[in-house]
Amino acid sequence: MATLSVKPDQRPAKDRDGNERPNLSRCEFRTEKKRRCLLVSGHEGDHAMVLRSEITPPKTLAELRKDNADAFKGFKLTAEIVPDAEEIRREYKREAGPRDADQVKVDADAKRAYDAWVKAGSPAFRSIPDAPKGKFVFRYIIPPPAFDTVIMMLRRSTQTGGPVNGKRLAYTRAQHESGNVMVYYAVTDPRSDGNGDSK
Repeated sequence: MATLSVKPDQRPAKDRDGNERPNLSRCEFRTEKKRRCLLVSGHEGDHAMVLRSEITPPKTLAELRKDNADAFKGFKLTAEIVPDAEEIRREYKREAGPRDADQVKVDADAKRAYDAWVKAGSPAFRSIPDAPKGKFVFRYIIPPPAFDTVIMMLRRSTQTGGPVNGKRLAYTRAQHESGNVMVYYAVTDPRSDGNGDSK
């Protein structure tokens, strides 16, 4: 069946049944910084823009521990090798900043993961679920609010100031039976296709 792709403001005014089509063209309003409204023309209420200046990095683990005392009760960030029988399913460099005790710990874990990958013969794999377990895939079991923070910390380990600067971080997320989440990860040499992190 042939289809015709047209922009919203080029669509016929009526559909096949003769009903009026809504105007789906984008609102023309722009801010002083030239950010355009994301809503359709004639929308009600305030304009909506992506305000990138309001995007903030994830909290540190220390901040999360303070804000989520119950979720972090008894929690200790520990990297462990993924058992061979376990099935895993999918679910730019900057100036080095200060590194707190948690970041130093993750740095050491990332270095250990990279060394394990080299010791295993530097095997190629497409994604974490495809990687051989029992050798170089590690995991953290963490409270759900810590996921973004731990990934940020692992990425920092592969950036300027980290012990595996310039290396590739591969990771995926899965649910743990305890209600926490698991972060499976490996640190390898960059892929030849130039892709960075893989999920």
